[in-house]
Amino acid sequence: MIVNHKNTGDLREAGINLSIIVDELIANQNLAKLLHYTDYDPLSHTEEVSRKTLFNKLIRFIPRLLPSETSESVVAVFIESGLSNANEEFRDFIIKVQTYVPLTQWVIRDKNLRPFAIMSEVQKSLNGLSIDGVGKLRGGEVEINFLTEEMSCYEQTFILTTYA
Repeated sequence: MIVNHKNTGDLREAGINLSIIVDELIANQNLAKLLHYTDYDPLSHTEEVSRKTLFNKLIRFIPRLLPSETSESVVAVFIESGLSNANEEFRDFIIKVQTYVPLTQWVIRDKNLRPFAIMSEVQKSLNGLSIDGVGKLRGGEVEINFLTEEMSCYEQTFILTTYA
């Protein structure tokens, strides 16, 4: 019996792919230090930041901050949309990465500013990342999402093309 799975498009792989992306970000220790250490020189710390400290706290799937969570920088990764590609055998997933940084933590010892240092590490980790041989992430375009008196949020956009 031949089963045709053409264009299942059931999104089973979306969550798995998102987990792979978050794992890749967690593995980047420069990113981990920029998120975990709130001092002026976050990259000078020598100890490794644990996965437990990062996962679903400083690097998360849910793009939402509670009022009690505004004292640290946070990176949130989510799938904004999954669109049919011009080639019907493929689907383009729009992956958004939001970087939240308290305004009091923008200045760091590095010549860079914390939000841009964080986004640079996200870009290094994700742009060109091959996901299970299915597709490569590309992009990293950035725009400001919001700016308040206490917090800034920048948003990077990546595209992952996968089999539908």
